[in-house]
Amino acid sequence: MNENQKVVLKVLEETVEYFGNNPIDAISFELGQYKDNENEKLVDAYVALSKHEEFEVLAEFAKWGLKNEN
Repeated sequence: MNENQKVVLKVLEETVEYFGNNPIDAISFELGQYKDNENEKLVDAYVALSKHEEFEVLAEFAKWGLKNEN
């Protein structure tokens, strides 16, 4: 994974924990809020991703979630 993918993945991991381990809510919230996000690094990372890289981030997010589900 490239640096942009790692930035987006980290935010998804942190957000899913905030939403009580609900991955769909985490994805919906972050993708819906990224344009209004004050974190320039996140915004820059997200908009730099290709569609293929987005799918790779989602695949890694799913692997992480399955490994860490309670």
